[in-house]
Amino acid sequence: MKKLFGTRITLWSQRPNDLAQMRIPLLRLGCEVLQVESFAQLGQWVKSHAIDLIVTGLSAEDQSAFELVTWLNEIPDAPALLVAGRALDMDLYLEVMRRGAFDCIRLPLDEYELARIVGAAVETSSLHQPA
Repeated sequence: MKKLFGTRITLWSQRPNDLAQMRIPLLRLGCEVLQVESFAQLGQWVKSHAIDLIVTGLSAEDQSAFELVTWLNEIPDAPALLVAGRALDMDLYLEVMRRGAFDCIRLPLDEYELARIVGAAVETSSLHQPA
């Protein structure tokens, strides 16, 4: 697995507090967790390859992950998308994966699983990045 030290990750959610519990485990893995202020800023970072991974939330109440994964699919060499949710509904999980999310992870986090998934996502994304 690729070392995660310096991996640039941003947490994106319509409700920012939904993903706050992911910040500390990602920092412990050596990742740099960047605070995105707006969707426009997220777009700039994605298009300039300033981030390696986007983490977003998914729930029956907030399905903005579908819009995000659809948008990312239109951008060449976009970073991978990891979806996190408390009670991942299997239908939502399968649909967001079908649309192009790299993977989904259940909250509360299993930090070993988080490290494995983030490493695989970054490694896969780096294969698609321009040299």
